[in-house]
Amino acid sequence: MSTDASVRWAYLFEHPGADPERDRMVLDSGGVRSLLVAVPGTAAAPAVAAHWSATRESA
Repeated sequence: MSTDASVRWAYLFEHPGADPERDRMVLDSGGVRSLLVAVPGTAAAPAVAAHWSATRESA
């Protein structure tokens, strides 16, 4: 999967029982990379966001 997208964004949403490593989707289209990630609860969202922001790798 290409990592040269010029625009990147992520959307985290709550879904009880979710595993952010498994329950995610990456969409690459026209220079935009979109990452959709399910988190098990709002308490998990900051750590998940920090992980994806630090790695800058969305797949």
